[in-house]
Formats: sequence, structure tokens, C-alpha cells
Amino acid sequence: MTTPTLADCALDIGGMTCPACVRRVEKALTKLDGVASAQVNLATEVATVSYDPVLVQPAGLAAAVSAAGYTGTLRPRAGTPAAGPAQPGTAPAPGPADDPEDRRDAGLADLKRKWQVALAAGLALMVLMYVPLPIDAMDWLMPLLLVAATVVQFWAGRGVYAAAWSAARHGSTNMNTLVALGTGVAYGYSAFVTLWPGAAESWGLPLHVSFETSLVILALVPMGKWLEGRAKKQTAAAIRALAGLSPRTARVIRGGVEDDIPV
Repeated sequence: MTTPTLADCALDIGGMTCPACVRRVEKALTKLDGVASAQVNLATEVATVSYDPVLVQPAGLAAAVSAAGYTGTLRPRAGTPAAGPAQPGTAPAPGPADDPEDRRDAGLADLKRKWQVALAAGLALMVLMYVPLPIDAMDWLMPLLLVAATVVQFWAGRGVYAAAWSAARHGSTNMNTLVALGTGVAYGYSAFVTLWPGAAESWGLPLHVSFETSLVILALVPMGKWLEGRAKKQTAAAIRALAGLSPRTARVIRGGVEDDIPV
């Protein structure tokens, strides 16, 4: 029996948040006919797959990752230009606008902007809870807080809610599910007692709002991702700097004559 010739490829995986996501992606890949092994690294968000090109192609690998609720993009081999139009599930030849460093920096800047705005809004609402205000002021203040909280919550938490919904559609849960449920309940209850205080009182519900709670939680999530991403960037820069210290030439003595040759 002829042993199949295996090929290797790397996929950039998007949407992973925890080791459970790693196991889910690996399971989705190894279930495919022709896949010999699949290893997913959560830190680098890269899946290394060994497969039989006769039975499965990289586009099929990317489709399996997508079906599991994540994104999979084929990473081009270094020095290999793209030939012809891009196929589904593959990445075009990288250009200046597709530089991984630029995408990473843009993503970090977006996370930083979100957690700063959400945290500032959450702390501001928290301070208002302790400011003595006349009862009449609540008639116009509460709707104003609802509008402000709604805008900030669904702007800063859009990625969390989208990831939670994607996991739910594929019959799974992850960290985003917990955050979406917690902040969604806090926001929903606060919006209800703000819009229909009479109904809330008739049901014996306390007229307390928790807009600041959901906003602070949604600030901490992107803050953690921002700190993690910045640490990864600094680590990668340090590794590249160490690799740059490796010698470029080797000095060889042949017949008593020294000769420098490239490594």
C-alpha cells in the first residue's frame, strides 16, 4: 500500500478566546478526510495542518474552520507569490495594506479606544449614582443615561456580542457567551426599569439601574485583549531582535587559509 505524500500549511485562525476554542478548531480539522494532524496555537492564533492533497485542499480546511464558528485564512508561504485570482478560503498575496504588523497595530488601537471610552463612560455613570440629585432631575436624566449607555455598550461590545452569537449558532459557548449574558442582563434590566418604571414597581422590582456595571465589564474585556496583544507584539519584537544577532558568516580554515562564507 502506497503511503500518501502529505503537505503542510498554516492557517491564521480568528475568533479564538480560550483553550476550548483550540480544541474545537483542532477537532473540526482532524475530522476531515485526508487530515493527518492539526495543531493550533492559541498565542499565535495559527493552525499547522498536515494533510493529503489528494483528499483535501486548503480551501476545505478553511471551510471546516468557518463551519466551527471561527475564521481560517491560508497563510502564504514566504517568498511564494500568489498566482491567479484568490480562491475561497485563501489569502491574496500580501501588499502594503495587508501587512500583518499594520493589521495588528490597527487592532490594538481599536481595542485601546474601546476600553478607554467604555471605562470612562462606566466610571462617569458610577459617579452619578452617588451625586445627590432632586427627584425631578431623574425624569430627564435616566433617559439620557439610557441613550449614552446604549451607544457605548453596543459600540464597545460589538465584537463580544458577534462572537457570542456566532458560537451560539454553531451550538457552542465560550468566554464571549458569559460576557454577553452578564452584560446583556444588566443592560436589559436597567433599560426596562428606565422605560417602564410603573410596570417595574407594580411587579415589586427595585428601580435600580446597572448601566455602569455592564460598561465597566465591557471595558475590562478589550483592556485584557489589548494588554495581551501588546505583550505578544513586544515578545515578537524581542525574538526578532535576538534572531538578528545570529552570525551571518562563518570563518572556515581550509589548508591553512581562512575563508568567510555566508551561513
